[in-house]
Amino acid sequence: MPIPIAEIVVKIGRLIALLFVLITLGCQSLRNLHPETITIDPIEKSDYTKLNGRYCDEQDTVFGHIRQYPKPASQPNERSLARRLFFVHKDWHESEEKMVELTFTSHKKATVCLYQYDSLIYTKYLRGKFKNGYFYVRPKILFIPFFPIFYVHRFERVRLGKMGQDLVIDHSVCSTGFALLGGGSNNGRNTAVYRSNKK
Repeated sequence: MPIPIAEIVVKIGRLIALLFVLITLGCQSLRNLHPETITIDPIEKSDYTKLNGRYCDEQDTVFGHIRQYPKPASQPNERSLARRLFFVHKDWHESEEKMVELTFTSHKKATVCLYQYDSLIYTKYLRGKFKNGYFYVRPKILFIPFFPIFYVHRFERVRLGKMGQDLVIDHSVCSTGFALLGGGSNNGRNTAVYRSNKK
């Protein structure tokens, strides 16, 4: 007797849900990430404005490693602040001078402005929560399970901390994708320091 289509759909849905849970649980935590040379100034949610400021888009220092396969043309650990904050915008050149301005309007929400040569070129909003002295940005999740033709999962975690006047970003990535002709992966975690850029 053939299996009803509705039952097949339910089983596939359960399998996808289980796979999604396993993927998210398998991604690396942001705990105990940065070295002892990085001392974070803990921020409570009532002091959320302490993260406000303008910061250089180019990282000053990076610790840890995000591994990419196949070997990338560019260094995956050298990421701009805009990229770490999930900007998806193609109308700028990486070589041009940029800065990022953070303005927290509450302990759950911030406005992020990207400037290039002092001209505002893009604005977006971040949502998240304060925890253990950091602001944890809402995770970025992408899941496309079109087996066996096309498959992608991507899970990124980011948290923001303060070290003096500078911004510290802890970043964890867990992603894999493939299609009929090939695939790749991007996994690991690192910490980057972005210098304050006060006007």
